[in-house]
This record gives sequence, structure tokens and C-alpha cells, in this order.
Amino acid sequence: MLKSASSTLNSNPSQTTCTIKLYTKNLLSKTTLLVFKIAGKMFALLPSEKDAQIGLKFSPDLLEALRDDHPAIFRGAYMNPTHWGGVYLDGSAASDELQTWIKTSYNLVVAKLPRAQRIQYPLLP
Repeated sequence: MLKSASSTLNSNPSQTTCTIKLYTKNLLSKTTLLVFKIAGKMFALLPSEKDAQIGLKFSPDLLEALRDDHPAIFRGAYMNPTHWGGVYLDGSAASDELQTWIKTSYNLVVAKLPRAQRIQYPLLP
């Protein structure tokens, strides 16, 4: 069962507001997964039944370096390990780092959208 809700993201009041779709999906009738999408493309996954963690998209070079150097970054399950990484939300990553990684994930997805859609979704600073 897939449920949808809309959420508004506005990183700066002077910028255009964009809508991010939030989907909840029941997996195996016990686990709920929150899926954050922009223009139908995933940029974050948040399982609600596991230890606090989030799945994010990264550039391959950055992800490899982060896995080597940062204890919060791990190889996410079930996603392409070249582009997707898991981040533990246990305090081992600073809040500003986590915010940057979420924005990076969003921006990577927006950058790959067709030009007509990219115009509708501003990149986050």
C-alpha cells in the first residue's frame, strides 16, 4: 500500500517554494519506509522500523571518501552502492553535515531531471 502526502520545502524565503512528495510504503506488513521524491525520483529513504538511519544519494567519489573517513556513513542495503549510502542518525554526524548531505542528494536528483522539470525545482544552496 502506497500513501502519498505533499510537503513544502523552502530553504530560503526569498527563493521559490517547491513541493516534495513524501510517500509511505508498507513493506512486508511490518516495516514502513518513508520515501522522499522530487518529480517522481527518490532522493531519500527513511525506514521507520530500524535503527535511526537515512538512505541518501551521493556522487560516487564523495561517497567512497565518506565511507572511508566518516563513521556515520555505511553501505546501504538494497540500493546501488555506487550512488546510495546509508547514514546513521545516532549523533555521529553533525547536524550541518547531515543537512548538507540531504541537500546534495536532492540536488543530484534535480540535476538529472529533464530541462523542463529542472526549471520547476530550484537547486538548494
